[in-house]
Amino acid sequence: MEGQKNTCPTVEVKVRDAEMGRERAERILNEGANIPVNLKQTGRLPPWYDPQKFKKGQEFFHQNYFALFVSKLAGLIVVLAIASILRVLKMSRKSGDKITAYKRYMATIHHMLMWYDGDLEDPQSRAHKSLIMVRGFHCAASNKANGVGFGHISQKDMALTQFGFMGFSLLNFKLLGLKGTSDQIDGFVHFWRTIGYLMGINDKFNLCDGNPDETEEACRIVLERAFVPGLARDDPDFIHFSTALMEGMRPVVPIWTPAPSWPSLDISAA
Repeated sequence: MEGQKNTCPTVEVKVRDAEMGRERAERILNEGANIPVNLKQTGRLPPWYDPQKFKKGQEFFHQNYFALFVSKLAGLIVVLAIASILRVLKMSRKSGDKITAYKRYMATIHHMLMWYDGDLEDPQSRAHKSLIMVRGFHCAASNKANGVGFGHISQKDMALTQFGFMGFSLLNFKLLGLKGTSDQIDGFVHFWRTIGYLMGINDKFNLCDGNPDETEEACRIVLERAFVPGLARDDPDFIHFSTALMEGMRPVVPIWTPAPSWPSLDISAA
């Protein structure tokens, strides 16, 4: 993990971390594809939750607000390249044009900001209530997907969605101009490990269930094995929904414009 480190890990430690990350990625992509999201998650914090680490993760976000915001929006786009995720979004009919996409993704940002600002240990906090609400949305979507024959949302799909919120931040630390201490970077990983757990990701499939170097390697494998092939597919639905996302979010990021070769959505009648 490239950041402001206080220690210099040995070659043996780096090799071990890389191996652990690869093993986790393989488990997510293979075994995780056949195991549904944990619909019985009650919203109770996990036994390994560390409030100090969580706060360090919140600090890291506020210290790198714009760069992390951009990386998360890019992450949301690549998540649409996963066919099993996209078909559930398509089924919801809530993000297929720029207006519905704007509403959906602004709501996503709104919830995420509450998590970055809130206290999950307080059941009455806005952050905790937001997590319970979003989890309810996921459970409803999973049950609906299962009802139409798609099967429940899988642990793999949840972990790939988790990547959308933190993966590019770890993989492109210098490129994004991110700044943070080793404690803050570790806290950022812990933050998303906690959020993933509360969303129903089992620990063995949690992309962030490890130190930053392990998690970075897991993200690299997931990017190469899942997202790159997904982006290489000639999928009209991906073009349609990703264009809707980009056009819908243009009021938030005005310089972000779909490529000229991408079709423009005509929703003048909406």
